[in-house]
Amino acid sequence: MDPRHRLVRLLLWSILITLLLYGVPAVQADLRSVEAAAQRLDAADWALLLGLSALGYALRFLRWQGYLRRFGHRIPTRPSLLCYLGGFAFTITPGKAGEAVRSLYLKQRGVGYAQSLAALFSERLLDLVAILLLALAGALIFPQGRWLLALAAALILLLLPLAQHPGLQRALALGAGRLRPGRTQTLLRHGLDLLRASARLLRGPVLWAGLGIGLLAWGAEGLGFYLLLHYLDLPASLPLALGIYALSLLAGALSFIPGGLGSTEATMGLMLLASGADAPTAVAATLIYRLVSLWFAVALGALALVALGVTALPQPGQSPPPADP
Repeated sequence: MDPRHRLVRLLLWSILITLLLYGVPAVQADLRSVEAAAQRLDAADWALLLGLSALGYALRFLRWQGYLRRFGHRIPTRPSLLCYLGGFAFTITPGKAGEAVRSLYLKQRGVGYAQSLAALFSERLLDLVAILLLALAGALIFPQGRWLLALAAALILLLLPLAQHPGLQRALALGAGRLRPGRTQTLLRHGLDLLRASARLLRGPVLWAGLGIGLLAWGAEGLGFYLLLHYLDLPASLPLALGIYALSLLAGALSFIPGGLGSTEATMGLMLLASGADAPTAVAATLIYRLVSLWFAVALGALALVALGVTALPQPGQSPPPADP
């Protein structure tokens, strides 16, 4: 089957499962009460929440452009933005692996797979660090979330040094050199190329700039969650709102469920209940903010793919068109 068709089928199945996951808690919490809570938001409130999410996406795109330029690629803003947003359409695929669809489009513009995948890996890793830092406030308020922080910190402390360590690169190069030509050797060489490319993005000023942008981007979404709680008459301090939001994202990321579906929502809802919210309002807050953050991104990604055109992807076995001059 054409890889493009596999991605589309995976996206459709993910959406169907999501509708079931969202429908059950809404019915259990009284659908009319959830709807009444959601109607407290007017058009200006929705616009501000969506605008803060869009600001987060824009900041992360600027970081992405910086990564591509670090590798010597100056892709024009419009096609690069469409490629970047197109990956969001597959945010709800397992491990967000579908976001690697960007590599297929960027390959046609001369960006090697190792470089685009290194940018994706570095982005995901620094986003995890940024969310971990934002979650520190929540850990002080919700001691139950400290194990999430410990697990995420252990993962980061393992991955970040490995991505930079020249010893691992030498070991992979030595191992690949001793193998006979074949799939295993090719896989090791690809892994080595990915590590070398990632190391260029995860050291020095590039590392700290990427982390700073990640903090601003996810902080903007956290600010939106804080405003949403006030719109729904759930007064909460900014540290509490950021903590609930970030801990929920961590729970979703560490569950390895596509898009954190179910685990993120359950964690957010439970923490809102523990903060004094009633069940319908907690469910409404959870579903609304996943709508203006996760599903807004998926919708933008789908529109970007339409703008790019599915036929722009190279057919299996077909060489991609030459890169732009």
